[in-house]
Amino acid sequence: MSKLKTSLDAAGAGGGVTWSTYGILFATMSMAAGGVLSLATGFAFISLFSVISAVILYYSYQSLKKSEQKIAKKTQEINIKLKEEVTVYLKNIHDNFFKKNPEKTTKNFLLHLQDQLEQEEIKFRNNNRNSLANLLLFLKYELNNNDWLKSRFEEIVPFEIKVSLEKKAPFTKLFIAGFTGFMTGFGTVAGGSAGIGGLLGGMGLFAGFGSIPILGWSLLGLAFILGTIIAVRLIQKAKNDYQLQKTNKVYENLGQELEIINKNNLIQTTLEAVELPGSEREMVIEKLKMAVNRESNTSSYKHTAHFFSQEIDNESEFLTKESSCCIISSGQYVPAAIPFTVS
Repeated sequence: MSKLKTSLDAAGAGGGVTWSTYGILFATMSMAAGGVLSLATGFAFISLFSVISAVILYYSYQSLKKSEQKIAKKTQEINIKLKEEVTVYLKNIHDNFFKKNPEKTTKNFLLHLQDQLEQEEIKFRNNNRNSLANLLLFLKYELNNNDWLKSRFEEIVPFEIKVSLEKKAPFTKLFIAGFTGFMTGFGTVAGGSAGIGGLLGGMGLFAGFGSIPILGWSLLGLAFILGTIIAVRLIQKAKNDYQLQKTNKVYENLGQELEIINKNNLIQTTLEAVELPGSEREMVIEKLKMAVNRESNTSSYKHTAHFFSQEIDNESEFLTKESSCCIISSGQYVPAAIPFTVS
């Protein structure tokens, strides 16, 4: 529908320039209807209309295409980020459970996961973090209704995240979309028909709509129908655009919240694996927090935490090697073995 509106806008702009200019020249130069000069001028302005409309259509379409690609890319990035954080969140629960209960089965874990998600959901809802609570509710629903997730949980596959949005698009936004759509459709057909009728009349090829009333009424009817169709489609597009905008905002916030939770869980898990004296432990905690929080990419901060866990195992080397921080801050270190990564 955006492409059709772009085409009509181009035709309307081209007609607005050419048909009105021809009419002014025809009257100013006192051209004779059907004369050689009026015919030559008419054909010249028809060509000019084609060129202007084509140029406007091309650049408008390119701009529309870039805008749609930009929105699609941003949406994809937000969805990938959220899916990665959800996967890490579930995998952290999975790993911690089997680390503490190695003798348990996957069935035991799934029961534990349901309880964990329910507890976390209640906690988040009590703290007015409803979007995050709704996400956990959705994950619990997926867990209860997808056999593939139950049977092959070890191969956690990111799935489509769905968050219900209660707010509807503002009436003013929909009204403006519908009004401009109707004016575009009606104005292009009615205005273009009048302009072409005047040009053909000046060229002596058309006697006017008065000679064929049914043609005039048909064109007005066509203009009204086209305007209504475009108005309805643009209202629906405005609703979808608003929904997408709000969804992206919710997903982006959820991804950021889960990232903070995952980083804190990762820090805690890493520190639980080692024992250090109090003073040294505090310094390790601060360095670990700084390094992990500096990373915005899910895989990167997991790499960083894993690197710290390796270095902490040899605490004397870790406490004297300043180069470690440089490697971490550059984000270039990739350990040879990582328990879990997100592709």
